[in-house]
Amino acid sequence: MYTHHQTIFNELLSFLPFKTFDSLVGQHKVDRYKKSFSARNLLLILLYAQITGKDSLRDIETSLSVHNNHYYHLGIQSTKRSTIAYNNSLCNYQVFEQTFYAMLQNIQSRFVNKGFNIYSLDATTITVSLNLFPRAKYGQTK
Repeated sequence: MYTHHQTIFNELLSFLPFKTFDSLVGQHKVDRYKKSFSARNLLLILLYAQITGKDSLRDIETSLSVHNNHYYHLGIQSTKRSTIAYNNSLCNYQVFEQTFYAMLQNIQSRFVNKGFNIYSLDATTITVSLNLFPRAKYGQTK
């Protein structure tokens, strides 16, 4: 007997407000002159790269092309790294920003009333002055 199990990636995608994302894509005319590579595909590829810890465009391209038959059901189309880079440079950041805030509002309305706290962490590396923090000698560049 076959039982269907939802993947973790697919479960995370259930929190994304795709209707809001699609309306923002139309509002900002992100997919205006595109034939095959959509903003939704770029979003899915970027989320996949973030979740799986990919370090470079080459790593993303290789992983998607090797495991293409595993990701077709998620709507991710395998593509070249130049296409990802080109579309990422053209895509308006406000589409992703407003989608994030819509998703955050959706999650907060679902879970905060039930006693859960929601935190967003930033892992940005900052430069530290060794004169102010002498204990930070383990990483002298950052």
